[in-house]
Amino acid sequence: MTPRRLSIPLAVLMVLTCASIAFFIFFGRDFPPTMAVRFNASGEPVVWMDRVKFIVLASFLSFMLPTFVAAAVGVLPRVFPVSFLNLPNKAYWLAPERQNAALDALMWLGLWLGSLIQAFLIAVNVGLARANALTPPVTDGVWFTAAVAAFFVGLVLWGVSLRRAFALPPSC
Repeated sequence: MTPRRLSIPLAVLMVLTCASIAFFIFFGRDFPPTMAVRFNASGEPVVWMDRVKFIVLASFLSFMLPTFVAAAVGVLPRVFPVSFLNLPNKAYWLAPERQNAALDALMWLGLWLGSLIQAFLIAVNVGLARANALTPPVTDGVWFTAAVAAFFVGLVLWGVSLRRAFALPPSC
């Protein structure tokens, strides 16, 4: 396993998190007093929330969820016993001479997963803002479908990266 630089995925996660918080700071005042936050299949609103509550909840979620996921994947394996880990080729990668490299790879993967989740949350929040800019609020199903599809593709690529990172080298 080659050493990975953590600065790139960490910077991506930080930039996306700052962009998410900035979105609420700069555009939150333009949201309607009552926001539609959930829509039915035909794009009509079914759940409403106060603007301030929405901004507080969504910005808190945008800050905490990606951070928690990145920490759960990248930091917790360093805190808990390695026997708790479930990795491909676990016995090989958690041998004492390779354990640090494996934990570094998990940190790298965790930061990228947090970035993927943050990008998805930004897309959802922008979609909600776009829907609530209309009177009456109507969601653009294409926006949310594209966001979910992109998130799914990202998860598949992340899973492939996980499998590749913990594949046995050809010499084994």
